[in-house]
Amino acid sequence: MLLKNTLLVLVLTLLIGSLQAQTIEELNAFNVKRNSINTKGMPVLAAWGFANVAVGVIGTSTTCDETDKYFHQMNLFWGGINLALATVGYYGAKRDKKSYDLAATVKKQQSIEKTFLFNAALDAVYISAGAYLLEKSTNSSNRREMYNGYGQSLILQGAFLLGFDAIMYLAHTKHGKNKLTPLLEHVKLSNNGIGVYYSL
Repeated sequence: MLLKNTLLVLVLTLLIGSLQAQTIEELNAFNVKRNSINTKGMPVLAAWGFANVAVGVIGTSTTCDETDKYFHQMNLFWGGINLALATVGYYGAKRDKKSYDLAATVKKQQSIEKTFLFNAALDAVYISAGAYLLEKSTNSSNRREMYNGYGQSLILQGAFLLGFDAIMYLAHTKHGKNKLTPLLEHVKLSNNGIGVYYSL
């Protein structure tokens, strides 16, 4: 009887240990993939930023049209910001430890989804601000070219960033739905609500 109980405890211990190890591996793989989505997306943002800086410098120094000059100035400004954000985002994802427990993994996933969703809302504000400046340019006598150029640039930058942030948001939500949600379905509260258990 004692031997039978000992074997049962041993088998249960090995089974629990195996499930825990499997869960940790799945969480680590999920976090690695989440960071991979960011490290693949940031070079796209960086390329857009670099292109705006390059074209902005050339356009600002060579164009004679005042509207075009303001357009390139604003693009140059946005290009610098996008380059900085892409660099910070890329190296932040690269330096991430990629190993989190379940609670921290869920928190990181929710945070990244909210970040891109919030950014997309800001992008819509940029587009609206650009449209407002274009409208204002039609009623302005002394700043018509500035409002027009800045307005066109804001619409262009906002449209690109809206597309970028929407794609990144969808990529992260799809990843979370396909990989994290099935894992969470196996985790339930225990009867007394103090602990959790992993169900098959």
